[in-house]
Amino acid sequence: MHEDDLHEHVIHTAAKKGRLNNVILLLKEHASIDALNEWGQTALHIAPKGDKAAFVGVLLKTDAKRDMLDNVSRTPAHLAASGSGLRSLRILLQYKLDLSMGAFINGCWTPLHMAADNLETTEFLITHGADRNHSKANGYAALRLAIAWVQYLVVETLLQHGGDAAKTTEDGLTDFGLAIQSSE
Repeated sequence: MHEDDLHEHVIHTAAKKGRLNNVILLLKEHASIDALNEWGQTALHIAPKGDKAAFVGVLLKTDAKRDMLDNVSRTPAHLAASGSGLRSLRILLQYKLDLSMGAFINGCWTPLHMAADNLETTEFLITHGADRNHSKANGYAALRLAIAWVQYLVVETLLQHGGDAAKTTEDGLTDFGLAIQSSE
């Protein structure tokens, strides 16, 4: 195995297991900070999954690419928004990342779509300029997902902050109409 391959594997494992000192040591030894694992993810993609905010900060200070897309067009911000990664998301946004990144590639979701089941993360993303009405290729906006996932407080928040309840898909259905149709 080539030394770089070993470092790439080890940096992912260290990030996943929460071993910040190992990550720092690997970076000092010139491990490839943006090395990809089999899912096309860097250590910066892995750190937000467990809301390892300290890792996110160290990786960003070491110039990790913050907008890299994994194999399914998700950035580290998508992964932070989809779970319990709010502290990581706060740090990512300090580095001026693009909240629409990934949205126009293969009709993918934005971080706000990923957060549609979490009120605190939704509010945070809205406060930082997330597009409330971006629809992915199938016409689903974050509002539609919040309705489908029975997240009433998220629905209310999206509507209060400009979520468009009258916006329709190519089939002429609103987000409420889509949610009703899919629950039948």
